[in-house]
Amino acid sequence: MADAAGTYVRYPARFLVLALFALSSANNAVLWIQFAPVYDATAARWALSAAGVNALSLVFMVVYAPASLLSLYVTERHGLRAAIIAGALLNAACGWLRYAACFVPVAGGGSYALLLAGQTLGALAQPFFTNTCTRVAGDWFPTAQRDGATVVASMANPVGNALGSLVPALVVAGAGDLPPLLLWQAVTGSAVLVLT
Repeated sequence: MADAAGTYVRYPARFLVLALFALSSANNAVLWIQFAPVYDATAARWALSAAGVNALSLVFMVVYAPASLLSLYVTERHGLRAAIIAGALLNAACGWLRYAACFVPVAGGGSYALLLAGQTLGALAQPFFTNTCTRVAGDWFPTAQRDGATVVASMANPVGNALGSLVPALVVAGAGDLPPLLLWQAVTGSAVLVLT
């Protein structure tokens, strides 16, 4: 990062920034994919059709383009720090709304609407991480370390996808196991937000 005189300074905090960015990105990827490996439990818990369960993942793809514009605006107007905090805040809000959906009656569709609203917040957060990997590396790391920093930042999302596919399949045996999983994810998202 450059100081006021324009001289590049290697702040030790760059590794913490990269770690927090990677944790936020991985957390977002878990939020995206976690319902896919527990399709049956999700459908049973919220009385959903195949389209309803699939919409929980598809919302990330549908919202990506407009969310990318939001991410670009926040990053350019308010800086990288604000963008990373905004993404982490959206992740935490996503987690808590999804958990809250466990306590709303399924009849009437309010529970699913809250669940989908939470997923939409997670979808809004995704470009804050997937579109700024090189910006984190470019702003915080010297030229010799940028490639490695970009790889770490970029690989956090696929690692999160892997965890989001593996962990739910291991811990969810039925619809009753979803609330504790969603609580764990909400707490994780909040912890990453606080650290960020």
